[in-house]
Amino acid sequence: AAMVMNQGAFRDMLSSVRGEEKAKALDVDLPPQFGRAHGSNLRVALVGRPNAGCSTLFNAFCGRRAAASGFPGETRRANVGRTPHATEAYEALRACYAPRAERPVTFSVVDAPSRNALDVTNDGSDDPALLEGLWAGAATADVVVVVVRDFRTGDVTHTSETIDAARDLKWIGEVAKRRDVVILEKRVKELEKLRAGNWLRGEKEALQYAAKLLVSGPDPPKQESDDGLSSSDEDEPPPYDPDDPKWRPRLTLRSERWSDDEVKWLASLDLLTTKPWVVLVNGDQRHYLMKYEDPRVLASVQKVGADLGVASILPGCAIFERKLQDLREAPTLEPTEEHFETISPYDEYVRANPDHKSSLNTILDACRDALQLICVYACCDDEVRGICCRDGDTVKEYCLGLHEVVGRNFDVAEVCDAAKFNQLKSEEAVRRAGNVRRVGAEMILEHEQVVFVAFDLPQDAGRMEVAWSCDPRGKTGRKISENFRYELEYEAQFAEAPKEEVDVAAIRAEDFLEDEGSFDSGASDTA
Repeated sequence: AAMVMNQGAFRDMLSSVRGEEKAKALDVDLPPQFGRAHGSNLRVALVGRPNAGCSTLFNAFCGRRAAASGFPGETRRANVGRTPHATEAYEALRACYAPRAERPVTFSVVDAPSRNALDVTNDGSDDPALLEGLWAGAATADVVVVVVRDFRTGDVTHTSETIDAARDLKWIGEVAKRRDVVILEKRVKELEKLRAGNWLRGEKEALQYAAKLLVSGPDPPKQESDDGLSSSDEDEPPPYDPDDPKWRPRLTLRSERWSDDEVKWLASLDLLTTKPWVVLVNGDQRHYLMKYEDPRVLASVQKVGADLGVASILPGCAIFERKLQDLREAPTLEPTEEHFETISPYDEYVRANPDHKSSLNTILDACRDALQLICVYACCDDEVRGICCRDGDTVKEYCLGLHEVVGRNFDVAEVCDAAKFNQLKSEEAVRRAGNVRRVGAEMILEHEQVVFVAFDLPQDAGRMEVAWSCDPRGKTGRKISENFRYELEYEAQFAEAPKEEVDVAAIRAEDFLEDEGSFDSGASDTA
């Protein structure tokens, strides 16, 4: 019998097959189905148990002074802020170009409140409304940073008698799974009432299958029937082993492979189990500065993280980040002697302790890598901008992510490693050294490359300002369309023309005389 497949399902299958073939050819992991493909503003959510240090890290990220105390339940609403991710490559490019506008890759950081987590029980008999509203603000994030506590201090009230980072990570995974099951079941009931059984193709089965994976796991293979009929060896299903992890309930949904429609349906629900996780072990300041990690704690966290499918596990210290924040905000005092150098307290501490480095940039790098994104830069005299795109994208795909007009009218591109700008200090020197190479549309971009794009503006583009590309009027020989040249000449003509002076007082006098004459004529007619 011929297999019938609609065009939408065929396109979904073809796109997934092409993605897998491309990943195998590049020798990289399969691209994640959930998350962004490109952009310069990523969203990160800080999630943890009460008094794990999320609010302190949020203040260090965004330079804020949100309420952060040693008592549990202090954060009642989600704190939202932004932080720029200014890497060493971006700072080198900024020093070379000295642009009028600086646009590094920014992260929107959300401090999800954990006040409701105090009411969550371990037996699973929680109110669905309580689970649905847990960690408000984290549902819309691209990456979830799970903060687990491993520090010991008497200034913070413990919510449990013992400190166990692996236990807290496992608890957060279980509660997140129960929360997503509640949201899936609620969505199924809502759609049944609204559509009265008229489902979109496969939507009901996709949502129910996702809930079943989280609750009980996939269905075991069917046993052989009693009639004695058996299939060939090639058609036999794999043997069923209850102890095999592939038959157990899933803790996350992002590790499964879904079609494009199923990804769209699941992504609209903002489930925590579909997002990549980065685990931050918040330890003692002394151990962090000594770069010491307890092997027993690390092994237990890695074991639980492997079951949850976390992207990376990082060490950190929120107390040390707060200390650095206080040094940044401290005023710079005038030197006591004239020959002394004026230096801020933060720079003085960094010079005296070069090994004491912050972990904030490392956390942001891990969040970007969890989405399998790379960072490229577009530079000119007007601005230096950092842009994230999917690892393995070509120049044409990068241009289409910027704007459809740029992708369709692409002409040629020039790429160079950002490290060369840090060595040679200028674009002219980099070009003279022969480090800039011209590439075509199928060239695969690499991390921290500078991309110069040349394209022709179409005749119907009109006044289109392209802020994220290089200036085509520069001295590097980039192309410029005739339509854009005519617009520049037209604007320059009116800019150089002298403005006509207007006598405002004379105009007002004439208006007054006209109004007075009309009043007199009206009065005479009435008489």
